[in-house]
Amino acid sequence: MKRATFRVLFYIKRTKKLKDDTAPVYARLTVNGLRVEFALQKSIDEEQWNKEKGCIFGTKSDAKKFNSSLDLVKNKLYGYKLELEQEGKEVTVVSLKNAYLGIDNSSKTILGVFNEHYIRCKGLIGIDTASGTYDRYQACYRHIERFISHQYSKTDMPISSITPIFIRDLEYYLKTERNCCNNTTVKYIKNFKKIVHIALFNGWLKSDPFANIKFHLDDVDIDFLTEEELDTVMKKQ
Repeated sequence: MKRATFRVLFYIKRTKKLKDDTAPVYARLTVNGLRVEFALQKSIDEEQWNKEKGCIFGTKSDAKKFNSSLDLVKNKLYGYKLELEQEGKEVTVVSLKNAYLGIDNSSKTILGVFNEHYIRCKGLIGIDTASGTYDRYQACYRHIERFISHQYSKTDMPISSITPIFIRDLEYYLKTERNCCNNTTVKYIKNFKKIVHIALFNGWLKSDPFANIKFHLDDVDIDFLTEEELDTVMKKQ
Protein backbone atom coordinates (compact mmCIF):
# COMPACT_ATOMS: atom_id res chain seq x y z
CA MET A 1 0.00 0.00 0.00
CA LYS A 2 1.32 3.44 -0.94
CA ARG A 3 2.29 5.51 2.10
CA ALA A 4 0.09 8.54 2.67
CA THR A 5 1.49 12.06 2.69
CA PHE A 6 0.89 13.64 6.06
CA ARG A 7 1.06 17.14 7.54
CA VAL A 8 -0.23 18.82 10.71
CA LEU A 9 -0.57 22.58 11.11
CA PHE A 10 -1.75 24.47 14.18
CA TYR A 11 -3.51 27.84 14.02
CA ILE A 12 -5.93 30.03 15.97
CA LYS A 13 -9.41 31.16 14.92
CA ARG A 14 -9.50 34.86 15.56
CA THR A 15 -13.12 35.05 14.38
CA LYS A 16 -14.33 32.63 17.08
CA LYS A 17 -13.05 34.24 20.25
CA LEU A 18 -14.32 32.88 23.56
CA LYS A 19 -15.97 34.85 26.37
CA ASP A 20 -12.59 35.51 27.98
CA ASP A 21 -11.41 37.05 24.67
CA THR A 22 -8.96 34.22 23.96
CA ALA A 23 -8.80 32.55 20.54
CA PRO A 24 -9.35 28.76 20.19
CA VAL A 25 -6.49 26.66 18.83
CA TYR A 26 -7.22 24.34 15.90
CA ALA A 27 -5.32 21.53 14.19
CA ARG A 28 -5.39 21.30 10.39
CA LEU A 29 -4.61 17.78 9.23
CA THR A 30 -3.70 17.17 5.59
CA VAL A 31 -3.45 13.69 4.08
CA ASN A 32 -2.80 13.15 0.36
CA GLY A 33 -3.83 16.72 -0.42
CA LEU A 34 -7.13 16.53 1.48
CA ARG A 35 -7.58 18.30 4.79
CA VAL A 36 -9.77 18.42 7.88
CA GLU A 37 -9.77 20.77 10.85
CA PHE A 38 -10.73 20.23 14.47
CA ALA A 39 -10.54 22.16 17.75
CA LEU A 40 -7.96 21.18 20.37
CA GLN A 41 -9.92 22.47 23.38
CA LYS A 42 -7.16 25.01 23.99
CA SER A 43 -7.21 28.79 23.72
CA ILE A 44 -4.68 31.60 24.09
CA ASP A 45 -4.37 35.37 23.79
CA GLU A 46 -4.06 36.37 20.16
CA GLU A 47 -0.82 38.30 20.81
CA GLN A 48 0.86 35.12 22.11
CA TRP A 49 0.46 33.22 18.85
CA ASN A 50 3.39 32.75 16.49
CA LYS A 51 1.66 32.32 13.13
CA GLU A 52 4.80 31.35 11.21
CA LYS A 53 5.78 28.53 13.58
CA GLY A 54 2.29 27.42 14.62
CA CYS A 55 2.95 27.73 18.36
CA ILE A 56 3.11 30.42 21.02
CA PHE A 57 5.94 32.86 21.65
CA GLY A 58 8.17 32.57 24.69
CA THR A 59 10.71 30.35 26.38
CA LYS A 60 9.28 30.34 29.90
CA SER A 61 7.92 27.15 31.43
CA ASP A 62 4.27 27.93 30.60
CA ALA A 63 5.09 28.54 26.93
CA LYS A 64 7.24 25.41 26.74
CA LYS A 65 4.48 23.35 28.35
CA PHE A 66 1.87 24.67 25.90
CA ASN A 67 4.06 24.06 22.85
CA SER A 68 4.94 20.59 24.13
CA SER A 69 1.21 19.78 24.25
CA LEU A 70 0.98 20.72 20.55
CA ASP A 71 3.93 18.46 19.76
CA LEU A 72 2.14 15.66 21.62
CA VAL A 73 -0.94 16.09 19.40
CA LYS A 74 1.24 15.87 16.29
CA ASN A 75 3.05 12.78 17.60
CA LYS A 76 -0.24 11.06 18.45
CA LEU A 77 -1.59 11.69 14.96
CA TYR A 78 1.62 10.34 13.43
CA GLY A 79 1.35 7.28 15.68
CA TYR A 80 -2.23 6.63 14.54
CA LYS A 81 -1.07 6.97 10.92
CA LEU A 82 1.58 4.28 11.46
CA GLU A 83 -0.97 2.00 13.17
CA LEU A 84 -3.39 2.27 10.26
CA GLU A 85 -0.61 1.55 7.75
CA GLN A 86 0.63 -1.46 9.73
CA GLU A 87 -2.94 -2.82 9.85
CA GLY A 88 -3.24 -2.39 6.08
CA LYS A 89 -6.03 0.17 6.46
CA GLU A 90 -6.47 3.25 4.32
CA VAL A 91 -5.10 6.42 5.88
CA THR A 92 -7.44 9.38 5.33
CA VAL A 93 -8.04 12.71 7.03
CA VAL A 94 -11.26 11.31 8.51
CA SER A 95 -9.78 8.02 9.77
CA LEU A 96 -6.89 9.88 11.42
CA LYS A 97 -9.13 12.53 12.95
CA ASN A 98 -11.53 9.88 14.25
CA ALA A 99 -8.65 7.88 15.72
CA TYR A 100 -7.41 10.95 17.59
CA LEU A 101 -10.91 11.89 18.81
CA GLY A 102 -11.73 8.31 19.80
CA ILE A 103 -14.50 7.88 17.22
CA ASP A 104 -15.13 4.35 15.94
CA ASN A 105 -13.90 4.29 12.34
CA SER A 106 -16.17 1.33 11.58
CA SER A 107 -19.28 3.49 11.99
CA LYS A 108 -20.27 5.66 9.05
CA THR A 109 -20.20 9.41 9.49
CA ILE A 110 -21.29 12.26 7.22
CA LEU A 111 -17.80 13.56 6.49
CA GLY A 112 -16.41 10.03 6.37
CA VAL A 113 -18.77 9.00 3.54
CA PHE A 114 -18.19 12.34 1.82
CA ASN A 115 -14.42 11.86 2.06
CA GLU A 116 -14.61 8.36 0.57
CA HIS A 117 -16.67 9.69 -2.34
CA TYR A 118 -14.41 12.50 -3.41
CA ILE A 119 -11.29 10.32 -3.05
CA ARG A 120 -12.93 8.15 -5.71
CA CYS A 121 -13.71 11.26 -7.76
CA LYS A 122 -10.06 12.31 -7.57
CA GLY A 123 -8.96 8.91 -8.87
CA LEU A 124 -11.36 9.18 -11.82
CA ILE A 125 -10.24 12.64 -12.99
CA GLY A 126 -9.47 12.40 -16.70
CA ILE A 127 -11.28 9.05 -16.98
CA ASP A 128 -14.97 9.79 -16.48
CA THR A 129 -14.81 12.71 -14.04
CA ALA A 130 -13.86 16.32 -14.80
CA SER A 131 -11.50 18.14 -12.46
CA GLY A 132 -14.22 20.77 -11.97
CA THR A 133 -16.54 18.11 -10.56
CA TYR A 134 -13.93 17.13 -7.98
CA ASP A 135 -13.38 20.80 -7.07
CA ARG A 136 -17.12 21.28 -6.49
CA TYR A 137 -17.33 18.28 -4.19
CA GLN A 138 -14.30 19.49 -2.27
CA ALA A 139 -15.87 22.94 -1.82
CA CYS A 140 -19.15 21.33 -0.73
CA TYR A 141 -17.28 19.14 1.77
CA ARG A 142 -15.77 22.22 3.41
CA HIS A 143 -19.18 23.88 3.67
CA ILE A 144 -20.66 20.76 5.33
CA GLU A 145 -17.69 20.55 7.70
CA ARG A 146 -18.12 24.20 8.74
CA PHE A 147 -21.89 23.80 9.03
CA ILE A 148 -21.55 20.85 11.43
CA SER A 149 -19.08 22.84 13.53
CA HIS A 150 -21.28 25.96 13.49
CA GLN A 151 -24.66 24.29 14.05
CA TYR A 152 -23.76 21.38 16.32
CA SER A 153 -20.29 22.28 17.71
CA LYS A 154 -18.98 18.92 16.49
CA THR A 155 -16.27 17.82 14.08
CA ASP A 156 -18.43 15.11 12.47
CA MET A 157 -21.74 13.32 12.97
CA PRO A 158 -23.26 9.86 12.29
CA ILE A 159 -24.73 9.52 8.82
CA SER A 160 -28.10 8.86 10.48
CA SER A 161 -28.10 12.50 11.64
CA ILE A 162 -29.11 13.65 8.14
CA THR A 163 -32.79 14.52 8.50
CA PRO A 164 -35.10 16.99 6.71
CA ILE A 165 -34.36 19.49 9.50
CA PHE A 166 -30.62 19.01 8.97
CA ILE A 167 -31.05 19.83 5.26
CA ARG A 168 -33.21 22.92 5.89
CA ASP A 169 -30.75 24.16 8.49
CA LEU A 170 -27.95 23.62 5.97
CA GLU A 171 -29.85 25.67 3.40
CA TYR A 172 -30.32 28.50 5.91
CA TYR A 173 -26.65 28.35 6.94
CA LEU A 174 -25.39 28.59 3.35
CA LYS A 175 -27.60 31.59 2.62
CA THR A 176 -26.96 33.49 5.85
CA GLU A 177 -23.53 32.52 7.20
CA ARG A 178 -21.81 31.84 3.85
CA ASN A 179 -23.74 34.50 1.86
CA CYS A 180 -24.55 32.08 -0.96
CA CYS A 181 -27.29 33.09 -3.38
CA ASN A 182 -30.21 30.72 -3.93
CA ASN A 183 -28.78 29.06 -7.06
CA THR A 184 -25.36 28.49 -5.48
CA THR A 185 -27.03 27.08 -2.36
CA VAL A 186 -29.13 24.68 -4.43
CA LYS A 187 -26.06 23.46 -6.32
CA TYR A 188 -24.20 22.71 -3.09
CA ILE A 189 -27.20 20.88 -1.67
CA LYS A 190 -27.51 18.83 -4.87
CA ASN A 191 -23.87 17.79 -4.44
CA PHE A 192 -24.66 16.82 -0.85
CA LYS A 193 -27.70 14.88 -2.08
CA LYS A 194 -25.31 12.61 -4.00
CA ILE A 195 -23.72 11.61 -0.68
CA VAL A 196 -27.17 10.89 0.78
CA HIS A 197 -27.97 8.64 -2.19
CA ILE A 198 -24.73 6.70 -1.60
CA ALA A 199 -25.74 6.22 2.05
CA LEU A 200 -29.23 5.06 1.03
CA PHE A 201 -27.88 2.65 -1.58
CA ASN A 202 -25.55 1.04 0.96
CA GLY A 203 -28.20 0.84 3.69
CA TRP A 204 -26.49 3.34 6.00
CA LEU A 205 -29.64 5.51 5.93
CA LYS A 206 -33.06 3.93 6.34
CA SER A 207 -35.12 6.70 4.72
CA ASP A 208 -34.51 9.50 2.23
CA PRO A 209 -34.40 12.88 4.05
CA PHE A 210 -34.85 14.62 0.69
CA ALA A 211 -38.12 12.77 -0.05
CA ASN A 212 -40.44 15.73 0.63
CA ILE A 213 -37.99 18.57 0.02
CA LYS A 214 -37.93 20.47 -3.25
CA PHE A 215 -35.51 23.14 -4.40
CA HIS A 216 -35.72 25.42 -7.42
CA LEU A 217 -33.22 27.49 -9.37
CA ASP A 218 -34.01 31.15 -9.95
CA ASP A 219 -34.09 32.41 -13.51
CA VAL A 220 -31.03 34.52 -14.26
CA ASP A 221 -30.82 37.15 -16.97
CA ILE A 222 -27.37 36.91 -18.52
CA ASP A 223 -26.01 40.11 -20.05
CA PHE A 224 -24.02 39.83 -23.25
CA LEU A 225 -20.52 41.29 -23.29
CA THR A 226 -20.07 44.54 -25.17
CA GLU A 227 -17.67 44.79 -28.08
CA GLU A 228 -15.25 46.69 -25.83
CA GLU A 229 -15.43 43.99 -23.14
CA LEU A 230 -14.86 41.24 -25.70
CA ASP A 231 -11.84 43.13 -27.02
CA THR A 232 -10.44 43.39 -23.50
CA VAL A 233 -10.84 39.62 -22.97
CA MET A 234 -9.20 38.81 -26.30
CA LYS A 235 -6.18 40.99 -25.53
CA LYS A 236 -5.78 39.62 -22.01
CA GLN A 237 -2.48 37.73 -21.60
